[in-house]
Amino acid sequence: MLAASDLQTQVVYSLMDQAYFGVNPPHPASSLLSPSLSSPAAAAAIAAGAAGGGGGGNGRDTTAVMADLMGRYMGVAHVPGTYWQSRFAHLTAYGAGYYTYIYAKCFAAQLWRRLFEEDPLNPEAGELLRSHLLRYGGAGDPRTLLESLLGPSAFDLSHGSRGNGGGSNSSGIGESVTGVCPRTDELLEDMEV
Repeated sequence: MLAASDLQTQVVYSLMDQAYFGVNPPHPASSLLSPSLSSPAAAAAIAAGAAGGGGGGNGRDTTAVMADLMGRYMGVAHVPGTYWQSRFAHLTAYGAGYYTYIYAKCFAAQLWRRLFEEDPLNPEAGELLRSHLLRYGGAGDPRTLLESLLGPSAFDLSHGSRGNGGGSNSSGIGESVTGVCPRTDELLEDMEV
């Protein structure tokens, strides 16, 4: 149960990050970039300007966005009068990239299950990880490296495109998704969700 709660929290953080910095923010939390697409509650808070806190005087209220997301996607409501997102340093270091924490967990679960679950100290599995993934550092295309190690089944192609971002489709969260989407089944099985 705690693993599911942690995942739910990571999803809300990711949606918040996309609402604040994303090119294609998830509806209805898109109020920072496109107030016309926000929920009625968020639109009312935005119309009130910075009075709700976190708006910085630009008429857009980060707290209203966070409260809206927490109300929709978490089992715990936002506590009025708090502005914890203003101290969440992860958002300022790499705007619109927080979702990659969940992506990394999905790929890590696949790597564990396919290479190390039966024998965590298997030297052949370690060599595969080193030669197909780690040796490139940050110099290789992540999709190509992961596919060379895990195969094409590592990706959920129903939510993204094959290749280097050459297509898109509707995701139901944002307007479209392009690029790499990991499979989530092994992560959810590991979490017993």
